[in-house]
Amino acid sequence: VEPVQFGELKIIKSSSSPTVTTGNTNYSLKGAEYTVYTDSSCKQAYGKITTDENGEGTLSNLPFGIYYVKETKAPKG
Repeated sequence: VEPVQFGELKIIKSSSSPTVTTGNTNYSLKGAEYTVYTDSSCKQAYGKITTDENGEGTLSNLPFGIYYVKETKAPKG
């Protein structure tokens, strides 16, 4: 039996219109919430990732496998 290997999943959220959003207090990359699922129908939640002010977030100690990610909460703007 092989030992379980672990990794991490990193999300980077970005703006599709940085000329509009950069420096604009009505928009933020912070606070987007992504739910990580173990099934393609997105019913079996494994964990959540919330982005920081740079639009980045990580879920660590994730057993190797296939996962599905869905944005479940949008940030400001």
